Formats: sequence, structure tokens, C-alpha cells
Amino acid sequence: MQWKTTLTSLLITTVVSVPSFSFGAGDHPGKALFVKAKCNTCHGIESQGIEAARGEDKAPDMSNAAALIPSAEWAKKFVLREEAKEGKKHRKPYKGTEKDLEQIIDWLLTLKTS
Repeated sequence: MQWKTTLTSLLITTVVSVPSFSFGAGDHPGKALFVKAKCNTCHGIESQGIEAARGEDKAPDMSNAAALIPSAEWAKKFVLREEAKEGKKHRKPYKGTEKDLEQIIDWLLTLKTS
């Protein structure tokens, strides 16, 4: 009988302590949306194998986006051209859905370089 109690306690502890599932940077839906929205026209993400189409005249590489973006709310306003960074607004306003933009930003906020 003691072993049943111990086993039950162990199972409950394991289930409670297992973290919820989260996407890795490579399989997050925001990555596909980033490319679908043509964000890679200007922005490359070297750490993810995404090259900027503009070549030399490109915006910053977003491999370390988590350090470049102050918050998700700020990023949303910046991409919608409602906010400026160093006196400059985002080149092109985002034209996709709000949900897609939020997923892109959520994914970008997972990108960190060491």
C-alpha cells in the first residue's frame, strides 16, 4: 500500500513540475509568418538561415532580436509605424493580421545570441 502512495505522489509531482510546451525558435509559427510577410526583404536572421533580399541596403540582422526589441508592445507599434527608434520609423507598415504580427514578434523575442 505504501508503494501506491509513493507512486501517486511521484506522478503528481512530475505532472505538476513539467513545464508547459513552448516552441523553439526553429519551429515557432512566427518564423514562417516572418518570411510570408516578406520581412526578410529587409531583415535577415543569420542565426535562422534567413538572408535579407536587399543585400547591402538592409535593415539590422534580427538574430539577437530579444536584445534589440524593448517589448512586444513597442515592437508592434514600431512595425505599424506608430513608434520611432532613434528618430526613424519602420520603413514599411505591416499589412498582415494583428494575430500574425503578434506571432512574429513573439518568435523574434525568442531570438538571442550568446
